[in-house]
Amino acid sequence: MLWILVVIIAVGLIWLISAYNGLIRLRQRVKNGWSQIDVQLKRRYDLIPNLVETCKGYMQHEREVLENVTRARPRLSRLAEERPSRPKPRTSSPRPYVPSSLLLRTIRS
Repeated sequence: MLWILVVIIAVGLIWLISAYNGLIRLRQRVKNGWSQIDVQLKRRYDLIPNLVETCKGYMQHEREVLENVTRARPRLSRLAEERPSRPKPRTSSPRPYVPSSLLLRTIRS
């Protein structure tokens, strides 16, 4: 009878130690998870200045392009008004242009 009591107490102790170790393991996993979140947030925070500088550079490029287009537009319209209209050059093609509607009528007939 004493052996049964010793075995029950031993099994209970083993279970308590195992449960305690499991709880400690879970606590460590939670701490590790929060630590990983902190690392990712810090990494994001460190990348924000780079992103801001990239956006400023792109904004400057866009501003320059828009200003150049704005300056070029009146010059281009002035040049188009000053230039005399020339007839379009003829392209030499082996076949004359035939509208598709005529081709369809010819095929259906």
